[in-house]
Amino acid sequence: MSKSSLILRDIDLWERVDQKSRISLTFLDDKLRQIFEPQASSVKKRLETIKAFKERGMYVGVLAMPFIPYISDSKEELLSLADKLAELEVDFALPGN
Repeated sequence: MSKSSLILRDIDLWERVDQKSRISLTFLDDKLRQIFEPQASSVKKRLETIKAFKERGMYVGVLAMPFIPYISDSKEELLSLADKLAELEVDFALPGN
């Protein structure tokens, strides 16, 4: 499981061992990410990481947690995240608090 795009550096190794990867993605809004996950990779970089793994035909899941009440749990925010994950064709999404 990673919040970092650094796993792209080792994508060849991940592919060789046929490892299932899981990327943490709580927000699509990078301003929120900067507040709650200041040391984690940007939303853009995480989405690029997911896309790169999927382009290689690898199994990728997203840990969409935690949802933060009144901040990241609005209907619009959840639907937007679900739409983006569907667009990226992730293999699973695990939402939670």
